[in-house]
This record gives sequence, structure tokens and C-alpha cells, in this order.
Amino acid sequence: MSAWRAWFLAISTVFVAFVSSIIFNQSYYQILSLALQMRIAYTGLVFRKLSPLEIALVVYFFWYFVKYVALIAIGYTLVLLAIQTIFSRIFLHFQNKILQVTDERVKMMSEIIKSMRVIKMYCWESAIDKNICHVRKREIIQYACRSILDCIQLNASFSLDSIVFNAHPGDLICIVGPVGSGKSSLLQTLTGEISFFDGHVRLHGSFCYVPQESWIFSSTIKKNILLGKGYDPQLFQRVVQATALDSGQKARVNMARALYRNADIYLLDDPLSAVDVKVAKHLFEKSIKGYLREKICILVTHQIQYLQNATKIILLYNGEIASMGTYNDLLASSLLFYRLLDDMHQHEQEQSVDLHHEHEQEHPVDLCRQQSIINSTSPEIEDEFLVLSTSVETKQKGRLKWHVYAAYVRAGAGIVVGFLLVPLVLAVQQTAYIFSNWWLAAWNDDESYRHQIFDNCTIGQQHNTIWSMTDAEWNNYRNRRFYIYWGLCTFCELIL
Repeated sequence: MSAWRAWFLAISTVFVAFVSSIIFNQSYYQILSLALQMRIAYTGLVFRKLSPLEIALVVYFFWYFVKYVALIAIGYTLVLLAIQTIFSRIFLHFQNKILQVTDERVKMMSEIIKSMRVIKMYCWESAIDKNICHVRKREIIQYACRSILDCIQLNASFSLDSIVFNAHPGDLICIVGPVGSGKSSLLQTLTGEISFFDGHVRLHGSFCYVPQESWIFSSTIKKNILLGKGYDPQLFQRVVQATALDSGQKARVNMARALYRNADIYLLDDPLSAVDVKVAKHLFEKSIKGYLREKICILVTHQIQYLQNATKIILLYNGEIASMGTYNDLLASSLLFYRLLDDMHQHEQEQSVDLHHEHEQEHPVDLCRQQSIINSTSPEIEDEFLVLSTSVETKQKGRLKWHVYAAYVRAGAGIVVGFLLVPLVLAVQQTAYIFSNWWLAAWNDDESYRHQIFDNCTIGQQHNTIWSMTDAEWNNYRNRRFYIYWGLCTFCELIL
């Protein structure tokens, strides 16, 4: 065999193995997707076929063990199924009605906009206004009915119960609890957004609610903070300094808007989780403890490092107050509070280091620099300085471009090392596979020659050496073959 043919065969073998690995991954993905679809289809088919038999067996065993008591469980299940079916049909009915009325309103508004000149010419404004109000009233009625059903379903699944506490000016009340325990629902109940059927809420003075989801509108930060209220330069500067505001971060703008209201009661729904550690500490020290030190502040938080500063801590669990008191009291008397602190501490340890370094590298926050910039800002250039910068999220569909893979490799080992290292690893991997197969084939040939009987045949020197070995020499030779093959297989698995 010539040298160029040997090189051609070797390169072709590596190239075919490389292409085969790529095609194998795609085919494996398609096979898994198809298998999952088939599994879901067959599971649904089996469930539909066997569910009547399963129900019959359950009813039989119930009747066999508890006799007439089984009718209670069966009746309760049937009632729940009937209620669920009725509610589903009612929801579907109102949803269809809402869609029909909404389509009618949108169609009417489109026709009105297209025919605006004709309407103005013939003075049909009042008649058109009556028609729009009539359609809108029907739509509002459908939405109200749907909202009533949603409230019934929500109250059936979750409700606040036995929530009793008092607050006085200067109090900082922290509300903690597991996810879904009713912390945000409690604040919304205090604001009146969620109605209650028993008990009463008394808020003496004005209140300000800071929601968990921050919101802004497209304008300057100054206008977002004022929100229609009169401009007070001194109050505005105090608010900006208390919130460390020199950029358009939504959470800080949201907090500054609330502080500028100068209300008597502040309901804060976890405003510290949306900012980094330094800004959260500044907001707590300057805004909550400093600016709101004479106000009633009810704070929902997951930041355990600030709980020791609270005058009272309310621990919620499943919509009820599990315990209430100071930090030291709860730590000594409440096992649930201790477990909650432990869970929060573990969660913070998992995320704090990465988030801290990420924010310091990508979005460094220098509070001293911010304060100097804010203090040196004059009213004339205030609007130019506090310009809201909103980032628009984009989404791209389609196949990944090659520059994405290049950026991925560049972020890892670098563009040069990456494109040299990947082919080298693939080449070494395929070489190891080929050599392991050749080694296994050679070992198989040696085993065949060792146990084959040669009568009146001419054999080679290598085969004659293997055939003439003693048992001890053959065992050592075979063990050496085995260990080398095991090392090749281990190497292939490691670089896979």
C-alpha cells in the first residue's frame, strides 16, 4: 500500500467518525423525542382503557373493607368531580363571552377610527359614544363575573386566617415565611386590593405600597419619582440620596417614588431582593432605618441579616401567624423560625458569591461616587442627568450562527486554543477508539493461535512464539494484554 493511500484512509476514517458522532447526537435527540411522544400517547391510551377497571377495583376494595363507609368517600369524590366540571363549563362560557364582546368592541373601534371624518361631518359623536359605552359595559360585566369566580376559586384554595397585630409610628415590622405562606397577600389585604370576609383593618393616616414587581414609564427619572406630585427640591434631593439613585434601576426608582409620597404607613413587598448587596444595605440603612425611622414600616423580606433590626417579626405559615416577637424571642422559642433562617442562609450562600462578583465586574456600584455626583447635580441639569435608561429585551429565532459558537469557545479557552483543542481532542479520541479496537482484534488472534492445533502447517514466528509459551508465560502475556486494553477503554471514557 502506498503512503498517500494510507494517509487518505486514515484521514477518511477520522473524518467519518467525526461526522458519525455529529449525526449520532442528532439522531439520538430525535429518537428520544419520538420515544417521549410515544410514551405519552401509550400512557394516555392505557389510562383511558384501564381507568374504569381501576375505579371498579378501588370501589370493590373500599366496600370489602369498610362497607357502607365507602359510600361517603365515593360520594365526596363524585361531588368534587361534578363541581369541577360545572366550574370548568362556567369558566369556558364566560371566557367565550368575554372574547366575543372584546372582538365586537375592537371591531367597532376600528370602524370608528377609519370613519372618523364621516362621523365628524354628520355629528354622530353622541350616538357612537353610547354604542361604545354599551359594548364596554357588557364587557365589564363579563369580566366582573369572571373575577368573582376567580375569587371564589382563590379563596377556596388559599386564605389568610387569624392575622392580628398592631403597629405604631417608628415600628419596623418584618414579615417572613416560606414561599406561598401569604406574605404578599397580607400586604394586599392591608391596602384593600384583596377583600376580607371577617375582621377589620384600620390604617390611621396615609399609606404607600411598594409592590414586588417594579414599574416605570418611558420618561425621566424625575418624572417617574414625582408621578404628578409637586416638585420639592429639598425633599427630592433627600429621596435621591436615600436611595443612592444615579441610574435607572427600576427597584431604586420604585423605592424613591414611595419615599417621595411622604406617607404615614409604608408597606414594602421585598424591595431589597431586586438589588445587589451593597445597594440593599444602603437602602435599608438610609431609606428604611433612616428616612422612615418615624413612620410605620411593614417589610416583607427574605434578607435574614436585617431581621435583628426589626421591632417585631411576624412568621407566616399557610396563611396563619405561626409565631410573632423579636428576633431573639423567635430564635429561642420557634423551631420553624430557626429552620427558615437555616434555609435562607443556605440559599444565600449558594448565590451570594457569584452574584457579588458578577455585579462588581459588570455593574460596579460605588455609593460614595454616587453621593458625590448627586450632591453636585444642579437643578438646571437635573433632568439631563436623571434620564431613564430602559433596556429592551430582544429574542432571536432560528438556527445558531457560527459566531455564537466562536463566542462560546472564546469565553472558555480562547478562540485560538479552542479551535485547536477541540479538533485535537476529537482526533485523540478517535485514535484511542481505533487503537483499542485493533488491540482487541490482535488479542483475539493471539487467543485463537494459542488454542489452535497446527498439524503439518507452517506458522509465523510471532504465532509460533505464542503457541510455544508455557502456561505461566501465557497468563502473564494475557494479563498484559488485558491491562493495556482496560487502560485504553478508561482513557476513551475520560475524554468522551
